[in-house]
Amino acid sequence: MENIRLSKLFFILLILINSSISYGFDNSDLEKLKATGSCKNCDLTGVNLEGAYLDQANLSYSNLSGANLKNVKMANSDLSNTILSGANLTKADMPSTLLDNAVIEDAILIDVNLTSSIIKNASFKNSDLSSADLHGTKLNFSKFDNAIMKNTDLRRSDLTNTSMTNVNLSESRMSLCLFENSNLQGSVISKAIIRNTNFSNSNLINVDLSNSSLRRSIFYKADLKGSILIGANLFKVNFTLANLPHLSSKDAIFSNAILCKTKMEDKVSDRNCNN
Repeated sequence: MENIRLSKLFFILLILINSSISYGFDNSDLEKLKATGSCKNCDLTGVNLEGAYLDQANLSYSNLSGANLKNVKMANSDLSNTILSGANLTKADMPSTLLDNAVIEDAILIDVNLTSSIIKNASFKNSDLSSADLHGTKLNFSKFDNAIMKNTDLRRSDLTNTSMTNVNLSESRMSLCLFENSNLQGSVISKAIIRNTNFSNSNLINVDLSNSSLRRSIFYKADLKGSILIGANLFKVNFTLANLPHLSSKDAIFSNAILCKTKMEDKVSDRNCNN
């Protein structure tokens, strides 16, 4: 009898808990969005907005987790402090969008256009940004750990103080970027174009930079322990005070690089300190 009572009590509690859970978006919030083109602090969980025109929309502080935003037009919009985890933003057109403090984890952003957007302190952990256009975007203090960013356009973007551990950035365009004080440990950045980019004071331990063009990039005080540089173009790359303890200064790959107080396998190289 006692077991029966406990089973009934558990069943009642389960009903009460489930009754308080929201299984979808708030329809009144969706109607407000359709009528005004904006919906601040709204519940749009799992909503289908595929192909919608939402330029200059204000969706700040809203929950769009699991939403279908494929091919949406959302230029110059405010999505700061939004939740977009699990959302599908494939081919969404969102240039000059504000996404500060947004949570966009486990999301699909393939071919998304976020050029010239401001996306500070956002989280893209475990998301797929393959072929995304992030040209000229401000991404300071954002997190991209375990994300897929293959063939992404990051030219002229500001990624200072970002966390990008174990990210796939192969074949990406990353010239004229700022990566100062960033953590890229374990990331794959092979066959990428990374010219005139600043990696000063960054963690590049075990990063794969093989066959990438790094011409005139700066690795001042960067930690490149265990990094792979096979086939990389290091013409005029500045390794002043950088840590490269697994590679020799005699390696031909460094023949045109700048080595000054650089920690190498064979010595601390001061070869170019007077240049």
